[in-house]
Order: sequence, then C-alpha cells, then structure tokens
Amino acid sequence: MTNQEAIEELKLLESEQRYDTEYTDFDCFKLAIKALEQQDKERWIPVSERLPEEHEKLDDIFDSYTLAVVDLKTYMVSDLVLVTVRDYELDTDFTMDDMTVDGKWTNFESDGRYEVISWKPMPEPYKEDYIYQLSEKRYVSEFHKVMDQ
Repeated sequence: MTNQEAIEELKLLESEQRYDTEYTDFDCFKLAIKALEQQDKERWIPVSERLPEEHEKLDDIFDSYTLAVVDLKTYMVSDLVLVTVRDYELDTDFTMDDMTVDGKWTNFESDGRYEVISWKPMPEPYKEDYIYQLSEKRYVSEFHKVMDQ
C-alpha cells in the first residue's frame, strides 16, 4: 500500500466513521493522515518519475541605452528544490538546490559528468513551537510577578 492509498483510506474511515467510536481516538486519524502527507512531501522523487511543476514567468527585456522595456520573454519555471546530483567523474552523489526552466535544470547541462537523479521540495523554514513560546512567555510573566513582590 502506498502512502497516498493509506491517506485516502484513513480519510474515508474518518469521514464515514466506519469504526467503533467507543474505542477510537478521533485525533489519531488526523495525525496519521498528516504524518503520511508530510512523509510524501519529504520523499526524494526520481527525475525519471517526474520533474517539479513549472509555472509561467515573465521577464522584461530592456533597451540597454534607454532602459525602456522593449519586449517580454515568457519562461516556464519551477520553484527552487533540493536535488541529488550524481558526479560520474568522481563516482559520488551530492545535494544542492536548483530549479528547472523550460524543463531543464539551471545548474547542470547534459555534459556527461553531472546528472540530476532526484529532487524534493524545499523544507519549511524552522518555526519555534507556538505552545513552547506561550509557556515560555507565561513562565517569564510569572517570574516577573514573583520578582516584583
């Protein structure tokens, strides 16, 4: 069973409530769905399976003398993603960020030495746990109350 199939089955179970409600923790379904979706988002995707989705981007082309916009050029561009690159000369793999433009990786041409073999979306930036922040603020607030007495 794939993650996506498991997600769909859990969503179906949750929506139809096809389980014994007396012994079932409703939040476990939501947590399991979220974990599977996150795991799917974080997996490496082989380039042979698919490339990142691209969206249209317009660039202005300026006249170098007058700096006036003289034309527009349209590209299909992906978001920045993490890539695994195989270096055939050194027989090793490494990771870095890259993006596709019109279906081609921007940092690696097909020169025979390097090949992008997989990619995955960039992870979300670190965010401090909101509950931790609230408890920390409450602790600091309580500390000041005690110190002010």
